[in-house]
Amino acid sequence: MYNRGIFYCGRPITGFDCIRMLDHLTILETHCKEINHLSNTKTDSAKQAIQQYSGLTINKSINYFGDEYDIKFNKMDSWSDIYNALDVSCLKQYDVLYVMGSSCFRSSGFHRNGYAKDKFPSAMGKRDISFISHAVHYVNLLALLKAHHLYDIPLHEYSYDTDELPMNLYHESLRPTKNYHLYYGHSIPQYGAQRLDCTQYYLSKQTKSFFDVPDKTIDFMGGYTNYNDTRNLYAEEMEQITKQVTNSKIFVKDKKLGIDTFLAPDTYNNMLESTRFTMVFPAYDRNVISIDRTIGALYRDCLPLFHSSCNLDIVEETFGVDLKHLQTTLVPSESSRLESLGYLQDKILKYRVGFS
Repeated sequence: MYNRGIFYCGRPITGFDCIRMLDHLTILETHCKEINHLSNTKTDSAKQAIQQYSGLTINKSINYFGDEYDIKFNKMDSWSDIYNALDVSCLKQYDVLYVMGSSCFRSSGFHRNGYAKDKFPSAMGKRDISFISHAVHYVNLLALLKAHHLYDIPLHEYSYDTDELPMNLYHESLRPTKNYHLYYGHSIPQYGAQRLDCTQYYLSKQTKSFFDVPDKTIDFMGGYTNYNDTRNLYAEEMEQITKQVTNSKIFVKDKKLGIDTFLAPDTYNNMLESTRFTMVFPAYDRNVISIDRTIGALYRDCLPLFHSSCNLDIVEETFGVDLKHLQTTLVPSESSRLESLGYLQDKILKYRVGFS
C-alpha cells in the first residue's frame, strides 16, 4: 500500500453526472493510506461532496494550478507550451497518482474517437485553451502526466466512461507507457484496460437491511438516454417485454425528440429495489455494456436482461460467467429469475479485483 497519493476527477465534482461517479472513489482507500484530491476550485465543496457520496476520507482538497491558469496559461499559444511551462514540483511528494474518470467533452473533440485523439497536447495548437470550464481539467491532467514522466510516479487511470480520452491515446510523444495502468469495470483487451471492481467495493461497505426489503411490485423497468439518435431502437425490445408483464415503467431522455421522463439516480435505484427485471444496453461506446447498471441491478435483487446489440463476450470472459441466456425478450419465470440472480450475484457482485 502506498503512503501518500493524489487523485483527479476530470469532471465537475458537484455536477449531476459526476455525483454518480463518486462511489467509484472509495476503492482508493485499499491502495493508499493518505489521499489528497487535486481540485480546480478554492473551496471545500468538492471535498465535502466526495466524502458525502463516497465515504472516502480525503486529507486535503488542493488547487495547485488554478492561479497559473488565470495568470498565464490562458494566454499561451499551444498546449505544448502549457505542458512545458507547468511546474509540477508540488507533486513530487506523492508516491502514486490517480485519474478517476477523465474528461469527455464530445462537443470539442476531447473523447476516445474525437479530434484530440493522438494529438493532445503536442499537436493541438490552442484549441480550447481559453474555454476555462474545459481547459482547467486539461491543465490538471497534464500536470499529473508530467509528474508521472518527470518523477517516475506510478499513474493509475480509471475510465468511468470508455468514451473518455484516456492518457494512452494522447500524442505518442507524451502518452504514458511505463508504470501506467488503465482500468474499467470489466477488462477491455483492445483498449489495454484492466478490470477494477470499484462499484463492488463501494457496495461491499454498505449496510443492507434484510428486515425492510420491499415487495417486487414492478415487473419490468428500463430507461435510456438518446443524444444522437442512435438509441431509439432500444424501445422496440423493451416494448416486447412490457407486453408480457402487468406492471412496467420506462424512462427516456431523448434530446432530439424533446422527451425527458428520466429520474434522478437515487430515485431510479430506489425503484429498482421493487423491480423484478430491467434491461441493460450497450454504452455509447458499443464495444462495452453499462457494467454499473448491471451491478446496480444485481445489488437490488433485480435481474438484468441484455439488449440483443450488447457485446457480452468480454464481460463473460472477465467474470467467468454465461450471460447469453439473458440476452432475450422472453420474460423468465420467477424460479428461473431467482436462480439466475443468485448465479450472477456470486459471479459479478462480489469485490475481487483491485488495483494492479
